[in-house]
Amino acid sequence: MIRDQARYHQRLCSYHIYIDAFAGAGKHISKKTGAFVLGSPMNALLVEPPFREYHFKVLPKAKYKDYRRALCILDPYGLHLDWKVIYKVGQMKSIDIFLNFPVADINRNVLWRN
Repeated sequence: MIRDQARYHQRLCSYHIYIDAFAGAGKHISKKTGAFVLGSPMNALLVEPPFREYHFKVLPKAKYKDYRRALCILDPYGLHLDWKVIYKVGQMKSIDIFLNFPVADINRNVLWRN
């Protein structure tokens, strides 16, 4: 009985989606070595087991009622993040957010002003 429940749960929650709302280039050039370095989109495509969907720069229809779950990477270059996006994601109840908060930009543009 427990094994059947585990299989049922795995089938329902096995539709995982990757979102990178501020996706950069797939490859970068290292300033130190000049070699190519994989960017976040390429790293996401190499994850095992793979995600079922990939969305770069847009939010998908990851609906809670459809048993879809998503990981959303928010890595803005500055303080221009639209907080309505985070509010919308919270309302969806199916997306976990990893927010790389731009501390350097805060120090440069907020904390040092009169």
